[in-house]
Amino acid sequence: MLGLVLLNGYNVNLQNSSVIACKLYFYASFLFAALSPTILILASIDRLLISSQNVDT
Repeated sequence: MLGLVLLNGYNVNLQNSSVIACKLYFYASFLFAALSPTILILASIDRLLISSQNVDT
């Protein structure tokens, strides 16, 4: 969000001006892209187990 404010409001691109910001941006992009399907699958398994008929076992 802060990156978009700086880019659109002040025409400052952190990815071009800072190596650390560039690496953090790509790491966060990879992390969220990898975690989204995993969280969806785990939530689906959780819902399946909660709605199971064999709750006592």
